Amino acid sequence: MKKFFVSALAVLILFVFVSCGIKPEDDRVVMTLDGEKIHYDYFRYVFLNSRDDLAYGQPDGYWKDNSEAQKKLEDAVIETLLRNKAIMLLADEYDMSLTKSEKDDILDYIKKSKKNLGGSEPFKESLAASYLTEYSFKHIQEIMTVWTKLYNHITSETSGVIKCGDEIILADVPKNFRNIKYIMISNDEKDDKAENFELAKNVQSLAASGEDFDELIKEHGEDNTMEQKLKNGYYFTIGSVDETIEEAVLELEENQVSEVIDMGYAYYIVKRVPIDLDYVEDNLDEFRRTYCARIFNEMLNEKASEIEVDYKDLYNELTVFTVE
Repeated sequence: MKKFFVSALAVLILFVFVSCGIKPEDDRVVMTLDGEKIHYDYFRYVFLNSRDDLAYGQPDGYWKDNSEAQKKLEDAVIETLLRNKAIMLLADEYDMSLTKSEKDDILDYIKKSKKNLGGSEPFKESLAASYLTEYSFKHIQEIMTVWTKLYNHITSETSGVIKCGDEIILADVPKNFRNIKYIMISNDEKDDKAENFELAKNVQSLAASGEDFDELIKEHGEDNTMEQKLKNGYYFTIGSVDETIEEAVLELEENQVSEVIDMGYAYYIVKRVPIDLDYVEDNLDEFRRTYCARIFNEMLNEKASEIEVDYKDLYNELTVFTVE
């Protein structure tokens, strides 16, 4: 469903690099995190992917004279850098470092990728499309492997790191989960955004006045995920959806409808619906997995908050207009 919901797993990973023999193409130091140098090569990759994500669906010129959006980008980049450093620090605590066999597998994967693409230059060109270098590509593979091991260990019931018995989950759901239904009106490339906004306002007015929300979803909604979950609603835990959406939902009482939420790529009208505890009990393992992912995320956030950041002079020169 595009970028509305952020998987509790996906939000935690990617973008962490550690020096393992391959040098960055641009080794200027942007900052240090607990003394670890963050080179421009890595910073650029995080920055440009964050930029593209935040500007998704926005009109040309979105960044010009938009200090709020620029600050949001700055915050998103440092949050990613800190979170990923936290992954490595937490992995060290739980002895989840790469084995020699895993390192060899990654190198073999890179060799095969080069061969399949016809050599080093086509491989490099392919990586560049995502702002990657061989340096960053290799370390993404490394961190993905480390992250998977770390996540599986911490969220496993057998490890005992996270207490997640049935009683704990049943007590947590009413406090930290929400159930919603929503109407998404997509702003596709050829759409007139102003017309879509007028449609969204009209649909919101109908919903707020008591029109059947399920029927409005069927008539106007453009998201298959919601249609598939129409019967029971879409359950999520705090911290696992886009911040703009979450803030709107947290302000709603049960059965209340939000105002139109502009996400750039789409307009949303969200209705908070009651949590069905019978449904929760019937799907307890699914809620347990989501709960564990949230606790894991909170562990990373705590670890990230302890990291010392030292910004170098170069950092102040890097903006949405200078990083390319």
